[in-house]
Amino acid sequence: DIFKAKEKLENFPEVEEIDYISREKALEAFKEKHKNDPQIMDALNEIGNNPLPASLNVRASSAQSYAAISNFFEKGEFKNLVEKVNYRQNRLIIEKLFSISALIKKGGLAISLFLIFIAVVVTLNTIRLAIYAKRKEIEIMKLVGATDGFVRGPFLIQGILLGLFAGFLSFMVFYGVDILFPSEGSLIFAELGFSNFFGKNILLFLLIQIGGGIILGAISSLVAIQKYLKI
Repeated sequence: DIFKAKEKLENFPEVEEIDYISREKALEAFKEKHKNDPQIMDALNEIGNNPLPASLNVRASSAQSYAAISNFFEKGEFKNLVEKVNYRQNRLIIEKLFSISALIKKGGLAISLFLIFIAVVVTLNTIRLAIYAKRKEIEIMKLVGATDGFVRGPFLIQGILLGLFAGFLSFMVFYGVDILFPSEGSLIFAELGFSNFFGKNILLFLLIQIGGGIILGAISSLVAIQKYLKI
């Protein structure tokens, strides 16, 4: 049956995710989709019972993997139980979507690296300017016996605070996209591979963003202190 097919599919290395859609759930989704079409709704009421079968939505790791999964249903032991496999008619669309997905991932990585570079440069220059603005105070502190750690501490804290702010701002951008454009945001996050993570672990995602920002800010400020603070 369909559960046995699902169990076998789960052992396929090409399969990333399988969703079982029951007949009841399929009918509910169909009604929701066509609720504004009276002809379809009337026809459905005329039928009386649920005409929709249970189904499996399979997500593969690559566009090429769908061919093997399709053959499993069309030529394997379950071929007599399967009414329809919609891979063949959607093959070009699937391949196009995977191509777009690859571009999004590469673009996302490039943008992330660029933003990290910008954050580091901003932190370095901010700390450098702060050191320059307080150079006389630093000289006075050293004259009265301030330790190196005491002098460096405020600049390190400033870098950490900058990183914390950057991490929180990054989180708010993702959260804003998800709130303002829920369907588009879900697609973007899915293509980047962490839609479920963001949706179900929002606090953990916030901590990761802020923690990463703090670490980046601390490292950047330490580099700036080492380079520009001569004590």
